[in-house]
Amino acid sequence: MFDIDPREGPTKGGTVVIVYGNKFKNTKNTTCKFGDKFVRGFYLDQNRIKCISPPYEKPGYVPLTISYEGERYSSETVKYLYYETPEIHNITPTCGPVTGYTQITVFGKNFIDMGFGKVKCIFNGTIYMNATIMEEDIIKCDSPPLPPNFGFSDEGAPFYYIGLTLNGKEI
Repeated sequence: MFDIDPREGPTKGGTVVIVYGNKFKNTKNTTCKFGDKFVRGFYLDQNRIKCISPPYEKPGYVPLTISYEGERYSSETVKYLYYETPEIHNITPTCGPVTGYTQITVFGKNFIDMGFGKVKCIFNGTIYMNATIMEEDIIKCDSPPLPPNFGFSDEGAPFYYIGLTLNGKEI
């Protein structure tokens, strides 16, 4: 193993992790081991294996290793970081012009910086906008512009649902 992407994910698990290496074997019994948790691995090609991170009880680094057909686990390990799932409690302002780029302050908890360009506000699960962690409970990001024919609420005003990612991938 040479590397993994992403190198981190929430303790709730479910993160798609791509393991990079060389000469991976195409077997039906590839296993990924996150710390003391075992999950099935999926062969993609001789240089990549896909693993889905299992839930983990507490945040922190765990070693990630690979095994084929019940063989010993690889001696090569890569550290994978589990973090507490971020929560959104409130945002302000709650509205802005349809042209977008209104700076939004997101209040919540478990906001930690995973590195340059990874923290993003996610609008309707598909539009990723850069974000900045101000404190462990405050993030700032800009709203995207509304496309034509966008969805409307019961009151008739267009709206977005907002989520966060700390690793650039998870919502």
